[in-house]
Amino acid sequence: FDELVVSEGPLIENGKVRVPDSSGLGVTLDENVAYRYRKLGEPFFE
Repeated sequence: FDELVVSEGPLIENGKVRVPDSSGLGVTLDENVAYRYRKLGEPFFE
């Protein structure tokens, strides 16, 4: 999971998920990593 997402600071603090200041989950998906772990034969994000 740590390899798959890029976040601003730690995602979990003191055993709790940090609520981001901006919209969304506060993480960015690393599409290159997701592509490496995709299920073969299935379409990838387009």
